[in-house]
Amino acid sequence: MVDRSPDLGWRHLVEALILRVQRELHVALEGRAASSLDRAQVVDLNPPGWLAWHLTRSYDRNVSEIAEQEQRWTECGWHARFGRPADPGDTGFGHSNHDVALFRTPSAEVTLAYHDDVVTMVLAWLETAPDGDLSRIATSPTLGNNASVLDRLVGILNEALQHLGQINLTLGMR
Repeated sequence: MVDRSPDLGWRHLVEALILRVQRELHVALEGRAASSLDRAQVVDLNPPGWLAWHLTRSYDRNVSEIAEQEQRWTECGWHARFGRPADPGDTGFGHSNHDVALFRTPSAEVTLAYHDDVVTMVLAWLETAPDGDLSRIATSPTLGNNASVLDRLVGILNEALQHLGQINLTLGMR
């Protein structure tokens, strides 16, 4: 990790949180069998594999839309490795309990590789994002709405921390 001055700015704060979630997701998932990641420990509780995929899809969709670029999901064929459609809107948002129950994690390694690829994309965008970008309104073609870059980043980071906690809770319930 590169040493940074104490006055880091918003981009470095986002970077630190993204990297922290990445490290902790690796700790939670590495070495786990895919079948263990698809088991919900409590009725209607989302399984850890789905949560990790959904967390990563949220990063991919939101930051790709903010950066006005194609999602890694479709551009790099991650959808095929997950056995999912090449639909940029397939993020888990709006999934029913039935949809979640049908989801299958290809493996912890594939899930983490997709997450790492998306983190690399997010960090590349952060390197070039202008100082005043937080107030810019970014359109989401997949959701059909507009929100500021700040609101979208706060949303994905809040959701990531919640999902990481849920993943750790469900994996600890064995």
